[in-house]
Amino acid sequence: MASRLFISDVDSTITNHWVRIRRHSRPQWPGTSVASSAFLPEEVLLDGLLPGCREVLWEIKKWGYEIAYLTAREWDRDGTLTKQQLQRFALPEPTQVHVVSHLENKAEFLRPLHCSFYVDDFMTGQERSIGTFHAETARAIEALGVHVIPFRNDWADVLVQMVFYGARP
Repeated sequence: MASRLFISDVDSTITNHWVRIRRHSRPQWPGTSVASSAFLPEEVLLDGLLPGCREVLWEIKKWGYEIAYLTAREWDRDGTLTKQQLQRFALPEPTQVHVVSHLENKAEFLRPLHCSFYVDDFMTGQERSIGTFHAETARAIEALGVHVIPFRNDWADVLVQMVFYGARP
């Protein structure tokens, strides 16, 4: 079975969605809510790619890893918009793109799947205030025997951690 990297939470892990969220915060940033217009396809497709992401993912792909995505986007349940977004960035073709309704569902979703490494920021609510880090979700995924890499806005760090855990052939 091929080694597989799951990248989770496309917003804040692959894309810099903060420009869009700030633009649609109500009444203004940091606001108390985010207008539903922030999740329209024409808005989501404006998000930029985070620095280093493309280069690191192509390097990991060269190592022979399958790259799959798992994101909690209840506004994109079928993953169509997520797939469009990923194609737009010229990232390695994903082997899978999955969407769940909430971050808390990710560990259970991964249970039957083979996953070597898992990258996620494990945050919710940061669009409206100081976010909440979901350590229990990270621990639940680690309990599946997966190397969890909490994303801290640095794709070079993801590469370093994967090498540390023996990912490089």
